[in-house]
Amino acid sequence: MDAKVMAAGLLHSAVEEGLLSISVVNQQLGNDIGRILHDCMRFKRTLKQMDLLDEDSARAVRRFCLSYHDILSIIIEFSSRLQQMRHAHDLPRYEQQILALEALQIHVPLAHVIGTKEVSMELEDLVFKVLLPHSYAFLSNWLSSSWADENSILEECKLRLSSVLEKDEELNLLIEGFTIVGRLKSRFSIMKKLLKDGRKPEEVYDIAGLRVVLTPKADTDGHIACFRVLEIVRLLWSEVPGRLKDYLTNPKSNGYQSLHVAVYLLNPSLKQPTMELQIRTSTMDLRARDGDASHSLYKGGLTDPEQVQQLKKLMMAAADRAALSLNELDNDVMSTSADQMFLLFDKNNDGEISMSEFQQVMGDLGVDEKEAYELLQLVDSNRDGSVNANEFAEFRKKVTLLQGYDARFISRLGYMIGGSNSEFRK
Repeated sequence: MDAKVMAAGLLHSAVEEGLLSISVVNQQLGNDIGRILHDCMRFKRTLKQMDLLDEDSARAVRRFCLSYHDILSIIIEFSSRLQQMRHAHDLPRYEQQILALEALQIHVPLAHVIGTKEVSMELEDLVFKVLLPHSYAFLSNWLSSSWADENSILEECKLRLSSVLEKDEELNLLIEGFTIVGRLKSRFSIMKKLLKDGRKPEEVYDIAGLRVVLTPKADTDGHIACFRVLEIVRLLWSEVPGRLKDYLTNPKSNGYQSLHVAVYLLNPSLKQPTMELQIRTSTMDLRARDGDASHSLYKGGLTDPEQVQQLKKLMMAAADRAALSLNELDNDVMSTSADQMFLLFDKNNDGEISMSEFQQVMGDLGVDEKEAYELLQLVDSNRDGSVNANEFAEFRKKVTLLQGYDARFISRLGYMIGGSNSEFRK
């Protein structure tokens, strides 16, 4: 990454907080850095204008960002959100959820599209941890007990397969060379697998995987080489019945081609002794990563509308007690404008909600003084001890983002991956 992007990243927070103007940046560091920062601020304004975190709104924002925002500003904004999520545990639960929901709908899909795979996986897992903490903990504990020392096991399998492929004379007549890459599914990816197929964790066979990419010789058929590798794999490990997917003979509708096969590792230290292997040529791999059959939009949630819709409903955590307290106002009140609702709290009509006014209304909702004080700290964004109409409207808008998701889907998620429904209400 070049110096201009690094400079923009370092100055990003100062500009956002109003401590540094873009005009000063232009004068002292040049227009290129100023332009990147200007686009970063425009990106943030776009998010603030988003009234509902549903898929239609999120898709519109993503398309706008990809069409009208400098890719460098998107990288900086993604990095900023990743850093925020790494330290989100210091924030109130309500604010953590807002950050996580925005990241899930906007930042993660954009990160997949621009090809930042490793960091996008980290952000996905951080989102999962915030929105579904008990399910995240359950899945983490299950992985720890089922895949002890997983990296060394993968490396051992990789070396074993590589050694056999190098010595296979029939394969060497067909290819110039090969590469093998190992990977472990992220917790978020495992969760999506559970949601999509309705499985238990022990029924996911591709938590660990190896990808074999072949470079065929100019005058040979790459398909033949791929099937030869499949034969070798079957000699090394026992195949899991019914888990072979032949996308060479029957490519996916988007052009994706590969062989997928699951095998038993027969390692006594593993409770989940299976691994998936993907076998393809370098041309197929390039097309899968960067061409028409690119997986990145699917991984980012920009396609497969049915799964996206289901995932959205499953992932949306309810607000914490503070937000839920506002939800207890009757539907007629919640349907009124922010100004009208503000007047319900502003008892003396002085244009501000004091601590005593806040406690009075929240007390009517069954909230004690301590909790009312904590709620006031969330709403009082400028920390002056009272709440004005603008602060109240902004908080109400954020609470609205967290409303209206179907508890039946949440219950299903808790059943699938061992979480408790109570985590969605904390």
